[in-house]
Amino acid sequence: MAKICYILMYAKYERKKMVQLIQNFFDSLRLPSVTHGYNLDTVDPNLVRYFRTEYGRDWQNALNEHLYNLENREAMKNIVD
Repeated sequence: MAKICYILMYAKYERKKMVQLIQNFFDSLRLPSVTHGYNLDTVDPNLVRYFRTEYGRDWQNALNEHLYNLENREAMKNIVD
């Protein structure tokens, strides 16, 4: 009985891994969308790597939000000075 449960759990694990592989494949084919007009070529590659690692699929939105907030802080600093 335990052997059957192990086989079923392993099959479920393999199916999950296959689905992740297919999703990653399609994600790699998807064109990146850049919101707020940021060109990610000018962003520090280490910052991009950090956001990819920390935020997974939603890394671009998180990075764009960070850049937007950073830009607003710098604009406010210029107004105060």
